[in-house]
Amino acid sequence: MSPTSQPPITLLNEIIGMYQNPVMIEGIRLMTLEIFEKIKTGSLTRSSDFFLDMQSNMKKAGATDDEAYQYSWEALAILSTGGPNINLRLRGFSSSFKDTRKYTGIFFQILALGVSVLDASAQIRFQQLYSIPKNVKISFDNSKPYHFWMTAFHARKTSSALAAWLSQLGYQFKSTTIGRDPKRAFIVDAFGDENNKIRLDLALAAQGAAFGSESQKSLSTAEYNADIALKALITSGDNLTPLATVGEAEGLFQGTGLAAWLRWLAIFAPGSAFHSVGRNDE
Repeated sequence: MSPTSQPPITLLNEIIGMYQNPVMIEGIRLMTLEIFEKIKTGSLTRSSDFFLDMQSNMKKAGATDDEAYQYSWEALAILSTGGPNINLRLRGFSSSFKDTRKYTGIFFQILALGVSVLDASAQIRFQQLYSIPKNVKISFDNSKPYHFWMTAFHARKTSSALAAWLSQLGYQFKSTTIGRDPKRAFIVDAFGDENNKIRLDLALAAQGAAFGSESQKSLSTAEYNADIALKALITSGDNLTPLATVGEAEGLFQGTGLAAWLRWLAIFAPGSAFHSVGRNDE
């Protein structure tokens, strides 16, 4: 797949199910209004929580407790398939409807952007993020909570933190979605900004993998620490000299791509983040 090609639609079954579920659509609409209200009035509090707010709005839309929990997981996962670009991914679905569903992509777009605003506010005021559960300690804001929630969703669905984590590694290593180029990690400084963005994603995803696998019937109340995971990634990775040319980086992907994979593992040491979950040795 070239960097400019359209990626396959992720969570297609969940997306189709959402458009066929008027209660879920209404819950998402109500959540959009709540995001607007929080930004407009500054009513964000220390206890404000994105998932719990979504769950509450699903109930207001008519969902039972169990349905609201499941719909909230699916809504956050669908949002995570596109992040700030979610409207582009849903446009083809939304445009086929004449009722409220035609605005679904816009609802999600507002959620993605609005949550970023609330995260920035929560970090300044409360040293935490609105989009991430309060039992996940995190001192950084990379504006990409979807790496937490997508990994958590897959971990919950498969009942396997490891399976979800490996999926995230594949994405970070080989994704060609908007703004990503698998070769870049090898031609920039090992600990430069571009690669540190990947480390931030991995630190969040590691927490999401554990959180999701432990949230089958209700949200996990265990303690998680993305800061420890980030520290582990920084201290465990190898400061390899960047390759001189793009051609050299492309060469690593020839054949099985094993050379690229091994170099990527050396630079990022992703296992250090996964194995750090549950530690509190800051």
